[in-house]
Amino acid sequence: MPAESWRMRRKWHNSVRFAVAVVFMITAAFCIIIAPETAAGFLMFQPGPTWVKLATGGAVSGVALTVGFLLPTFLFGRFFCAVFCPLGTAQDVIGAFRPRRRTTLHNFQAVRYGVAALSLSLLAGGWAVAFRYLDPFSRFTAFVAAGKSIAGADSAPFVYGSMAGGIVPAVALAALALWKKRVFCVSLCPVGTVLGLFSRFALHRMRLRDSCSGCGVCAAACPTGCINNGVREIDGERCVLCLRCVSICPIGSVSYTRQRNRYHGNAVAVDASRRRFLMAGAILSAGMVGAGLRLSGAIRGLARAAENPDGLILPPGAVDADRFARRCTGCQLCAAACPVGVITPAPHGFGPVRLDYAGSGCAYDCARCGAVCPSGALHRLELADKQWLKIGEATLDKQKCRITRENAACDLCVKACPKGAILLFDGPGGLRMPEVAAFHCIGCGACQAACPERFAAIAVSPVEQRPMGMDF
Repeated sequence: MPAESWRMRRKWHNSVRFAVAVVFMITAAFCIIIAPETAAGFLMFQPGPTWVKLATGGAVSGVALTVGFLLPTFLFGRFFCAVFCPLGTAQDVIGAFRPRRRTTLHNFQAVRYGVAALSLSLLAGGWAVAFRYLDPFSRFTAFVAAGKSIAGADSAPFVYGSMAGGIVPAVALAALALWKKRVFCVSLCPVGTVLGLFSRFALHRMRLRDSCSGCGVCAAACPTGCINNGVREIDGERCVLCLRCVSICPIGSVSYTRQRNRYHGNAVAVDASRRRFLMAGAILSAGMVGAGLRLSGAIRGLARAAENPDGLILPPGAVDADRFARRCTGCQLCAAACPVGVITPAPHGFGPVRLDYAGSGCAYDCARCGAVCPSGALHRLELADKQWLKIGEATLDKQKCRITRENAACDLCVKACPKGAILLFDGPGGLRMPEVAAFHCIGCGACQAACPERFAAIAVSPVEQRPMGMDF
């Protein structure tokens, strides 16, 4: 076969892989914007949300899915990062605009192990805060939801929260990709670190053949810096199977094959592998420490102090602020699915989502938020059950009410209430004054949204969510 034809054929490896990854990324983004329920299906089969659900809720299905992630990684390497991680693909796209420089990415081993140890410890302790900001798929969905809100699809509070929690981190990640390509994947991503530990000993992996000339072309093109031309070795732990090295090698000395004897008598390599193994053990030990913290309640107390300001109204199915803060990954699928835009990010981008009744109340005929939640932070509720779920309680300040202040009739809150929980009673001057029947009020906020802003006479306060006839 002519050399030029052979080279062209090898270039297809990376092109096909990249095309499939881009199609997956675009499909995921489209579903987040148009069909959040379908996007939730993507998230159900993503490592980060699965591990959060497993650690904080003990879901048995999470064990099977975890095995489904780790076993293929042990067999074939980090194929998930190559194709099924849209955040990684986005970094590839951004990195394509990076000026070509013959520089390699350093091995941020201590950083990634430290970040993973902290993330797993907190997760084992029942707090998903690290995964909220570092889980790749949750970050991707938050970026897309932020873009949707900036485009004018949602309310102003959503836009402000999305700027802090979505757009700013997206710009920071883009800057990292332009600087060092996939540096996030090999230094900060806890999912990538865990998959990398299994990929390190994968049965099939990339390797340099004996014919390698050591020219360094592949090392310069590698987005993760996993190729060491000095010792003719590819670090399987950091390799994301992008196949750029296969496509760019001028003599075809890079291949994806079944792993042979890794060390060839090289004692230095043996020692390096032993150190990595010990570091992996340290990460597992950190997880055990986190489990101990969970028993002592330290993690729960930390989550309560850091992320539960008073007065938050939480989406239906959250149960209580402590539980929700510990399980929410910040993917914002619930916000994207909300038909009235009442679910908003935290004002400064830090913390779980909440309800904002400034423009609308929680839609009485909708239960989509629980249906799309991938981590179990929101219980999946049937519509009939959701309509009986008490998420807050309205209170009326009669001194602020229009009837009192302007001596004018008003029944906007009465008409807005879907449960008939606000009744009119005879008041002074022959005018009828509204009263809230607390027993029937579910805290949907329809009355608060209907009350003219200049009066703000009625407001909803949070309560622990307890549906009638159900047990969380």
